[in-house]
Amino acid sequence: MLPADRSKPLLLVAGGIGITPFLSQLRHDADRDAVVVYGAPSAAEAPFVEDLAGARVVLVSPDRPDVLPEGWTHVAAPFLTAEIIADAVPDLAERTAYVSGPPAMVNAVRSTLRSRCGRVKTDYFTGY
Repeated sequence: MLPADRSKPLLLVAGGIGITPFLSQLRHDADRDAVVVYGAPSAAEAPFVEDLAGARVVLVSPDRPDVLPEGWTHVAAPFLTAEIIADAVPDLAERTAYVSGPPAMVNAVRSTLRSRCGRVKTDYFTGY
């Protein structure tokens, strides 16, 4: 559940199927200040591109997509790290972070994010 204080900016970090809980939250609070950082194995495998149109998204994948929707940026990297997030989101310290995805990804970014932004909530998706 997102903070009741709608003025608090958000960071939504997703890997794989971890993007799904954020979709409904973004639909419900479309005007909220949120940055989505999504790690995908390839740009072609990034799901819900149309659903995330208009959102501020940082796509992290080894290959660059042919076309990036408006508001999206791309970071060429084989996997998502807290350092990539910090570089891509300069106002990270002001945001509440939510991290959702495979346990290895969540664990890899959680502790570093905690040291860079005040609050981090996690959600694990195993077996996908």
